[in-house]
Amino acid sequence: MTDTTTVDKLKDLKPGDMITAYKSGYHRVVRVEQREYLGGPIAPLIHYLTVLSSKFKPVKSKKEHRCDLFYCRKVTLESVRLEFQKKTQELTEGHGRLIQFLQEEGVDEV
Repeated sequence: MTDTTTVDKLKDLKPGDMITAYKSGYHRVVRVEQREYLGGPIAPLIHYLTVLSSKFKPVKSKKEHRCDLFYCRKVTLESVRLEFQKKTQELTEGHGRLIQFLQEEGVDEV
């Protein structure tokens, strides 16, 4: 079954766009390959180069990877800001729970 919301959100994916994909890291789209199956269109195949590792380190490889559109997520300044806020909140809440647990258990400060 096709997820039309995902298709609609990514249908404008084009060369030069930044994405996350099945392979970890951050990638630049180099080509969008339209595909058909049994005479009808199916999700495009996205060709990309990895430009940053998942740890945000530059990657100099020129090896082209590819995956189905449904494994891709477009990376924008807004999406990065939202992800940062989400991860910061999760980390802050997690540390708060850990500190509370340690205090309840009577674990020493030192």
